[in-house]
Amino acid sequence: APIERITDAATRASRTAREFGLDRRVARLGRWTVRDVIAHLGGVHRWAARVVATASMGGPSHTKSTLDGSDLLDWFDEGARSLIATLAGADPDASCPNFNPGSTATAEFWIRRQLHETVVHAWDIEAASAAVTAIDTDVPGYVRAIVSADVRSFDGSRVLVPRSSRLIGQYK
Repeated sequence: APIERITDAATRASRTAREFGLDRRVARLGRWTVRDVIAHLGGVHRWAARVVATASMGGPSHTKSTLDGSDLLDWFDEGARSLIATLAGADPDASCPNFNPGSTATAEFWIRRQLHETVVHAWDIEAASAAVTAIDTDVPGYVRAIVSADVRSFDGSRVLVPRSSRLIGQYK
């Protein structure tokens, strides 16, 4: 199911960007626009596909595209298809390095990582366009977030988690 979820999220990201445009600001990512997210995610997809295909971290890390408009979106779609095909063809238990010390060095790391990366950035693009699809948490993993508003106690008298706090968690 992770490959299908990556496919769904990449499709949603592309479709939303095509429908609402690339110039919308993504509030949770500073000065980034939808264009920046698409350019970043397309580069990450190509990088991850290369690492899994070659079982090597050698070569350049991900790079953002300098394309724009429909050329950028077509480039993104091509990279997503390549990533999906590479991950679908990989043995999850095959040895494959990654950037996270202590993580299992297998292709499974990259399948899970790209699931999270793609779902979160699809959500970013949808949120910038007010067209959000809920994130499915059926797949266990880690989440990082920055709190956008104070989280208060039930009676509102105390701030439990201040705005701008960084959260790191795990769901099972």
